[in-house]
Amino acid sequence: MSKINISTKNFNNFVFLDTETTGIDKKSKIIEIAILKFIKNTKIKYESLINPGCKIPNKISKINNITNKMVENSPYFNDISKHIFMLIRHNVIICHNALFDLFFIKKELYQSGILLKQIYYIDTLAIARKYFNFESNKLIDIAQFLNIETKQTHRAMQDVLTTISIAKYMFANLYNTGIYSLKPSIYNKTVI
Repeated sequence: MSKINISTKNFNNFVFLDTETTGIDKKSKIIEIAILKFIKNTKIKYESLINPGCKIPNKISKINNITNKMVENSPYFNDISKHIFMLIRHNVIICHNALFDLFFIKKELYQSGILLKQIYYIDTLAIARKYFNFESNKLIDIAQFLNIETKQTHRAMQDVLTTISIAKYMFANLYNTGIYSLKPSIYNKTVI
C-alpha cells in the first residue's frame, strides 16, 4: 500500500479500533471491542461486550470495569467475527498500541475460521514515539496533555474516541511540519 494522506478533514477508509482483553498474555481473550469506521463521510459505529468463555480476572475488572456478570449474556467472538471482518477488511486501521489489538483481533478471527493474512495499520503510539516528545506515550497521558476530555479509560469506545482526537492532533501537527502522508505498516504475523 502506498502512502496515505493524513488530512484531518477526511478520515475516509480509516477504521479506528480498540479492544479490552482478559489480560496481556497470548492466551487472553477479547472481552470488548469498539470500531468506528469512516467511509464516504459516514461513520459506522460498532461496539460490543464479548463473552470470552472464561473468567475475567479481578485485577482486569478493576482496570476496565468489565465484570463477568456484564459479559455472561454477551456474544462470543465467533458469533460476531464475520461482522468484525467485514468492518475492518480493505481499510487502514488506526489504534494506539496497535500491535496489541491487532494480535488479538487476528487470533480471534483465526480461531473463528477467518484468515486475515495482513492488516494495514497506523499506530498512534508509534507516531508519538517517532515525531513527538510527550512526557508519557500512554493514551490517557497524551489525552491529558492535549486537554482531551476522557470520560472513562480502558473501555473500548471511549479509547477509540480518544484515539481519534489524538490522531487529529498528530496529523495536523505533522501536516504543518511538511509531512502530508504516512505509509501504513503491515501486520502479517502468524497466529496459532
